[in-house]
Amino acid sequence: STLFSLIDKMAKQMMKHKDNDEVIAAYIKKIQLEKEQIESIIAQTEALEVEQKRRHQLLGSNDASSNRIALQKQIHMLENRLNDALVKFNTKVQENKKLRDLIGEKRRER
Repeated sequence: STLFSLIDKMAKQMMKHKDNDEVIAAYIKKIQLEKEQIESIIAQTEALEVEQKRRHQLLGSNDASSNRIALQKQIHMLENRLNDALVKFNTKVQENKKLRDLIGEKRRER
């Protein structure tokens, strides 16, 4: 938008100098150069966007495989935690059974 405001300024200055053909021609040349630069920048931006999309598509598959590997590691870690918890739980169940049996024996002895 700064380029367009510059173009507007140039147009206003041209109106002030209607009599001076050289000034008008110079401003027309500057305006044309600014338009060409704008078109060039737009073309470069579009080319960069296309390249960015292409790279994102290429890297997207790598992201998926790295996500899959990370997920597999997390699953393995959680399975190990579950296994450890089951071992502790079964140990406590066995201890509780022994204590219940002991309590039952003590009650029968009374």
